[in-house]
Amino acid sequence: MSYRIAIGVFLCVFALVANGLDTDDFKGPAAPCVTVAHAVPEVCTMPGQELAIQVTIDSSCDPMVQALGLREQLPTGWAYKAVVGNALPNVRPAPGKTGTLEFAWISLPDFPTTFTLQLVLDAEQASSGLLVGVAEYRQTGAAMMSDSAIDTLCVVSAGEGEGEGEGEGEGEGQGEGEGEGEGEGEGEGEGCMLPKNLLRGTGYLDWFVVGLSLITVFCWQGSKGDY
Repeated sequence: MSYRIAIGVFLCVFALVANGLDTDDFKGPAAPCVTVAHAVPEVCTMPGQELAIQVTIDSSCDPMVQALGLREQLPTGWAYKAVVGNALPNVRPAPGKTGTLEFAWISLPDFPTTFTLQLVLDAEQASSGLLVGVAEYRQTGAAMMSDSAIDTLCVVSAGEGEGEGEGEGEGEGQGEGEGEGEGEGEGEGEGCMLPKNLLRGTGYLDWFVVGLSLITVFCWQGSKGDY
């Protein structure tokens, strides 16, 4: 009897505890419902130049997003200039800011929202690196983070750009010069080789044949006179 009472008490306690549990307690962390994407031009930037990057933030959150912020981590040598577009963040860094840029919206934009991030490349500390963007948002609970948008910002130095241009120009010039020289030389040689050899006296076999022919003609004329 005692073990039956113990089993009954255990089942009652288990039922009470299970009834008070929420199934959400057994779920893992929710996947981010906000995304960040960059559209980076497929060109390398030279020191002192500017680069315009399109930033797009989208949301599929339910319930809706109640607060939104954005962080952009710049590579070394890059600085913030401005943002351009519609529904721009109300909080944004001062021009010339480097390192981590922080943006925030007081009035939430309609999703998806896109704006242009303008950056300037420092002439002294230019280097290629990664641009990392991540959104921080809040629905009804704690703040959450989106997945990171990671893109490479390519840098080419002024010396490299000029060197490539000069190298190509010199290569093309040399190629054209060599081609023209070879073509002219071969053409002239083939068309004028025999006359030049004869005039210079280098065609000994030709002169011998000509002389032998003249001797033959003279002898033949003399033999006709004898008859």
